Amino acid sequence: MSIFRPQSTQSSGGSKFLGVQPVGIIGFEDESDKWDWADIYLTLTLKIEGSEYERALKIAGSLEHDNDGNVTGGSVLNRLYKLFDVIDCHAGINLKGEWEHADDGPIDIVDHLNENFANTDNFPDDEPKYDYLAYLYKKQPKRTGSKAYTEVWPKLALNTSAGRQSLTSDMNFLKRKGYLKEATEDDVSSNGTVERTTEVSEAAGIEAL
Repeated sequence: MSIFRPQSTQSSGGSKFLGVQPVGIIGFEDESDKWDWADIYLTLTLKIEGSEYERALKIAGSLEHDNDGNVTGGSVLNRLYKLFDVIDCHAGINLKGEWEHADDGPIDIVDHLNENFANTDNFPDDEPKYDYLAYLYKKQPKRTGSKAYTEVWPKLALNTSAGRQSLTSDMNFLKRKGYLKEATEDDVSSNGTVERTTEVSEAAGIEAL
């Protein structure tokens, strides 16, 4: 069975470790079994260049199906395949919602990703390669008095001048459109900050970018 891939459609301050940052991938995890609503829930553990903290980038969401149970879409596939394109991964989801490699057929996606795309051999003794760029930001609290959490937008770019320009442009677009809601300095100063979060970014339901 071949991989199903839908057609692509269109639809910082306060810390030196916010905004566009060089990152290395040090691990992948599949957490879809933990959530009833998530057909896909991949977590990438990222090491931020120069920071002692690790961050989590999450690709999570549900798939759309037809009456026969075949996959017909889902915005999570857009995010998944854009990330896989950046890391040059040729795996994906088939019509039955199962993981496959384009050349090798069915695979364990976590084993495949960790074996081929994570800098795990010598970490933490050696620094991983910072091959990618990610966007880190303080997420605007939904309720007054809540803390401002650090989030990673679910998108990577290559760590090149062109990649930085593209990612910066995309994030500016999302902020202008109101998809990416960053905390203000008042939010951060009054509510404090934390270094980790288990929440899924609001981007989990956004098709664009």
